[in-house]
Amino acid sequence: MQAGELIKQQLTPLFGANLYVDFIPENCKAVQVCVYQYISSNAVNTMDTGYIKQDACRIQVDVYAKNLGDAMQKAALIIAAVTEQTTLPALFLGKRTIPEPETRKTRISLDFSIWEQTP
Repeated sequence: MQAGELIKQQLTPLFGANLYVDFIPENCKAVQVCVYQYISSNAVNTMDTGYIKQDACRIQVDVYAKNLGDAMQKAALIIAAVTEQTTLPALFLGKRTIPEPETRKTRISLDFSIWEQTP
């Protein structure tokens, strides 16, 4: 399983149709929205065999909500959904709060490291 598939599987129950990859569509009117994207990956290599078809991927998950309280509540649910699953090893790396004056929403950006098998 790939990291993006895992994120979609774990977060769809929390956001339904308001879960997006890479960007939020311009016509989206939802109050609470989540968007995720691959940021980078590090290949796993061993001295004996070289690349072992595993990557440590950094995934960014952004949650947008009407206010800080709602955003923090959803962020906690996202962290639990990603780190408590057992399909792929996942680490929560940190979060930052970013005001969004244009949309009048609060954005919390979450960073994860997820180990995935590559094809």
